[in-house]
Order: sequence, then C-alpha cells, then structure tokens
Amino acid sequence: MTIRRVPGRSVYQQIADSYRQRIERGDFAETGKLPTEPRIAEEQEVTVTTARRALTVLKDEGLIESRPPLGWFVRSRQQQIYRPQDEGRSVKALSETESWVQQIKSDGRKPQQTIEVAIERAPELIATRLALAEGENVLARKRIRFINDEPININNSYFPMSIAGGTELESPADIERGTSYPLAQRGIIQCRSVHEIDVRMPTPEEKQKLDIGAGTPVAVHIVTTFSTQDNPVRCSINVLPGDRHHIMFTHEWDPEGK
Repeated sequence: MTIRRVPGRSVYQQIADSYRQRIERGDFAETGKLPTEPRIAEEQEVTVTTARRALTVLKDEGLIESRPPLGWFVRSRQQQIYRPQDEGRSVKALSETESWVQQIKSDGRKPQQTIEVAIERAPELIATRLALAEGENVLARKRIRFINDEPININNSYFPMSIAGGTELESPADIERGTSYPLAQRGIIQCRSVHEIDVRMPTPEEKQKLDIGAGTPVAVHIVTTFSTQDNPVRCSINVLPGDRHHIMFTHEWDPEGK
C-alpha cells in the first residue's frame, strides 16, 4: 500500500512510520520477514536508496535487523523482567548467579555469564559513592550476562580493596554463598542500599559488549550498599539495554500504618 505523502516530512521517514505501525500491529508476525528493498521501492514509488534509508531508521530503533542474503526481519526479543529491589538481596541457599540462572531457566531460556576480576583505580563515579580517596584502588567484579547466547546486560560490582583484598571476591568464579558472604566473614554486614537509575545513550564499549543497535538507550542502575556501621562497602553498576528489559518495582507497606 502506497503511503499518503505528508508535506514537511521526508518520504523515507514517512515510509518508516508506516512500517513501524505495521510491525507494532503484528502484520509480519507469521514469518517476521519484511518486503525486500526493491519491493518497497516499487510499492512506494521511490528509489531503492530511499527504501533502504527507511529500513535503516527502523534498524536504528532496534525494531528490525538485516540478515544477508535473506533480507530484513523483525527482531524477536523477549524482554527480561528486571526487579531493582532484588539486586544485592541474598537468597537463602542460592548464590546470586544460581538465583538468576533459575529465574531464566524457569522461562525456558538458556542463561550464561562471564566473570572478570581486576584491581583498578576507582573511577570517579565509584570513588564518590564509596567515599574513597583520589587514586585509591577497588576490586572490580565484572559480569556480562547472556540469555540464549545473546548479551542481555552488564553487572559490575566494586569493593574497596581495604575490605575485599584477600577474600573470595578476588576469584573470577561464582561465589557459592553470594558476594555478601566474604564480607560477612570479616564482620561486615550489609543492611541498606541506595538505588539510582539514569537513562542515557550507551558508551562505545557498552555498545560493543552488548551488541546494542544505533539509537537504543540504556538504563543504568547504580546500587550503593552500606554496612551496619553506615559505611559504603559496595557499588554495583548494571547496564540494561532499553530494548531488552522491563523494569518492575515492588513496594510493600503496613496497611495499618504501623
């Protein structure tokens, strides 16, 4: 169907608008395949270049992907439900990884992750939240999580070396009793956390690690955890591509107001 041209808006953008509506309506749900560029060009009475520009707009929005030589397809992605209140919460008898793995497996999907451990100079964002002096080192545990072989998010945790050095946290492996346990062994009990959420465009490194398409923003969930002595002992940064996550908050309160 040839679109009705609207003055003041580029033709390729109008074509993109039309196909965006069709994607949202589920017109391509059966196979996921869009018409070819020459077919769109013929249908809309434009050049193939114009048709390609329209499709590129949708690609940059994360709606479609190119699969040479097969053509253009609607991206099929099941969003992960991300519950900020669960980050850092210990689960009895399960490590943080095991808890996440069970959640993903219960949805019939395949979970994986990589873990990298490094001692590095604290970035300004981390140093500020952990109340560290300029140039002070932190122990960084950096994870990339995957679902069905697709990178889903980045989960990095930073600890002051003064409390994390010489503990299990230095091992690039999952910690069976959770990352809170090594600190608890030293008498450091975590009791509260402060949550921040920023929405921004991804850095080049984040785009590469998470295979983020152009035009796709990320939510950055920053969690700073404090001990019973009210000292900051951990700062976690979770990078969540906007097209792969549904963020859900749960709040509970006493109905009697006590």
